[in-house]
Amino acid sequence: MSSLTTRAATAAFLFFTACASESDGDAPPPPPEPETLFETLPAASPNTLRGVWQTTQTASNGTVELRLRFMDRYVVGAAKCVATGSDTAVIAGGSIGLDTTALDAATGKVTIGSLGFEKQEGNVKCQGGLPANTYDFTIVDNTLTLAVGEAKLNTAFTKIGD
Repeated sequence: MSSLTTRAATAAFLFFTACASESDGDAPPPPPEPETLFETLPAASPNTLRGVWQTTQTASNGTVELRLRFMDRYVVGAAKCVATGSDTAVIAGGSIGLDTTALDAATGKVTIGSLGFEKQEGNVKCQGGLPANTYDFTIVDNTLTLAVGEAKLNTAFTKIGD
């Protein structure tokens, strides 16, 4: 009799577990693929963190264009790297969760997990990212500045789309 009770309890547990895992109605939609950050974007809404931000760095070995999309529950990042003397781009990207109550504000705090990504094609290695931290952000004239405490990041981002 006890084995029947155990089997019934186990069957009920498995049934309820299966039912719970099939209900994705409250699950957030997944973030977009990082490559989409380099597609045509909707016009940029001024003075809000929500949207796509860009910075470009040029060195003797090539150019790196870094884009970040801040959105509900996620930050999506992608880097597009072009080696000097080449017109072939390598794109690397990823996404990580974020926490903020100021997504539609010009100042506030945003906490993100460690966002790092890299991809190598031939002799071109493309990498980018943003370390896990709680950042203070300020937006002035569609320029985003991130800081940790009193230390500002050396890179400013320009808003290019939503």
